[in-house]
Amino acid sequence: MRLNLGWVAGLLVMTCAAGEVESLPPVFEGKWAVTVADCKQPNNVLTLQRHSLQMGNGRAEMQSLTMLSPVQYRVRMKLSGGGRVREEMQTLFLSHDGKSLLWISNVDKPHDSEWFALVRCQ
Repeated sequence: MRLNLGWVAGLLVMTCAAGEVESLPPVFEGKWAVTVADCKQPNNVLTLQRHSLQMGNGRAEMQSLTMLSPVQYRVRMKLSGGGRVREEMQTLFLSHDGKSLLWISNVDKPHDSEWFALVRCQ
């Protein structure tokens, strides 16, 4: 039986790197949408910044941020829009090429979780 030590070392580095951080790294920042065509519709574009996000008339401020790996972050957000304010836990996974983002919402309530695959807008 052969053990892939590169994979094990990568897993250990990702596990050891987990912890609270101040903001998302710049590689996560930008404009994201469900499809490339949605990138042309301003109300369908999510703008992700280091401490906040904006989509249509909704806005979210990051309350806490935990790095789970260099490409995975768990975020507690205070969301406002449509006359409501609520807090949600989100997990963000960035593809290794930086062109796709998997967004999982309500991860603190597994039965209510939703996920969205987003593409980076040019």
